[in-house]
Amino acid sequence: MKAAFESNAERAILGGIMFDAGIIDACVELNETHFSPENQPTFNVIADLHRKAAPIALGTVTTLLAERKQLDAVGGALALTSLVTEDAVIGPDIVAYYVREIISSWERRASREIIEKLHKTSAAGEDVRRAFDEAAEEFASLQKLRPNGSPLVRLMDISAGDPDPRKTVLGDRFLCVGGGMLFVGPSGIGKSSASVQQDILWGLGRAAFGIRPARPLRILTIQAENDDEDLAEMREGVCRGLGLSAADRESVRGRVFYETVQELTGSAFLAHVDRRLALAEFDLLRIDPFLAYLGSDITLSEKTAAFLRSTLNPILTRRRVACIINHHTPKVTNRDTSNWRGSDWAYAGAGSADVTNWARAALVIDPTHTPHVFKFIAAKRGSRIGWESEDGEKEVVRHYCHAEDGIYWRASTGDDIAAVDRAAERSKSTKRTKFPADLKSIVPEVGSIEKKQLLDSARKLEFTKQGAADALNLLLESGELFTLQVSRANARPEVRISRQSQPLLKGCE
Repeated sequence: MKAAFESNAERAILGGIMFDAGIIDACVELNETHFSPENQPTFNVIADLHRKAAPIALGTVTTLLAERKQLDAVGGALALTSLVTEDAVIGPDIVAYYVREIISSWERRASREIIEKLHKTSAAGEDVRRAFDEAAEEFASLQKLRPNGSPLVRLMDISAGDPDPRKTVLGDRFLCVGGGMLFVGPSGIGKSSASVQQDILWGLGRAAFGIRPARPLRILTIQAENDDEDLAEMREGVCRGLGLSAADRESVRGRVFYETVQELTGSAFLAHVDRRLALAEFDLLRIDPFLAYLGSDITLSEKTAAFLRSTLNPILTRRRVACIINHHTPKVTNRDTSNWRGSDWAYAGAGSADVTNWARAALVIDPTHTPHVFKFIAAKRGSRIGWESEDGEKEVVRHYCHAEDGIYWRASTGDDIAAVDRAAERSKSTKRTKFPADLKSIVPEVGSIEKKQLLDSARKLEFTKQGAADALNLLLESGELFTLQVSRANARPEVRISRQSQPLLKGCE
């Protein structure tokens, strides 16, 4: 019965186009592979006529199929004529419905072929594990091939009605169904415990870190960094620290699910995610951390785009779920973020800019000068996160603290903020002004040092780039330091700095 309906959907589209050629403009998602073999020749002829801007009608389609010697393959002229009936008069809404049915039919056929291949491999006693991995890759490729286009819509015709409340997941449309959010911070600062706390509270329909869920959320977290003991310890820390009741715990049991996956990356991982999301309806998917599952160089935008845009996004849209990806900052030390703007914080995570550009929202954790206090920055779509000051003004920065009596997070107090401010002032006061003598101390008493190496070493002494250059110029002008050039074969002379004046040297020191 289902196969017959699928065939009817194809017949309705083909007949509808031959009855009214304008219908093809609403079928931009379709191509030859989406049709069953007996209907592929007819669609190819119609597509060719459309590309050539030639008339599309029963007569022209029949003639061209006959010229290609494919008329018998589609059942003959009589079969084509049967497509163009009164039933072929279909409106735009029905066209879109039939297009979705055709694509769904194609997906089912392709999936059955992959599964049958896997069964045959298993029955033949071949390497089942390798066959399973190949099947996972094929499923991932299938998702990439799935059309994600839609009929063209005039900008002025797009509905401006009220947003669908079911699409909102967090905040004031801070994160919505089909969208992704980055949760960024350095390693070891407690992102995992913060994530557990978010999952528990959002599962209960309560605000976590000031971010309110649209409803009690069903959450699936797939993670790679914590073992069962770690997760249980964090769960208990949050439940006890926040004083959750037995009823609260039971509610969380029915809504929050965790899975540890450590052996899959790339398309195989995303195929696994898709299968998991197909088993039950979820509001929110968390992937923790990104680098454990990307499976490629994060600095290459074509790799991150293939993972995030080409594969993950269609999964989120199809499964009607939002996604949070926990992500690390680059391995840098002592970076000065004091003058960073919101746009700078949005790019705080490691990797290419495409990772940040993909995300609809971004939340960043940054350490402060006080060890237990951390700054949370709503770096992207911050105006929608729902944070407000006591005066009702929107905020994009808040402070949260590691609790002193367990593994959970608490809101900061006035004393916490005052401690951060005092520590920051102390830090500024201990940074004494750098003088040329500090730079000169790097230059050896005897011999010389490469100029680039000298300036790099100055940065480690907390010279700014320009400050080091200015100090060097002063030392050279005053005669306290000297430049010399060391000739090199097939290269420009190497510039070195010395405390003694020396003539041009030949060869390397």
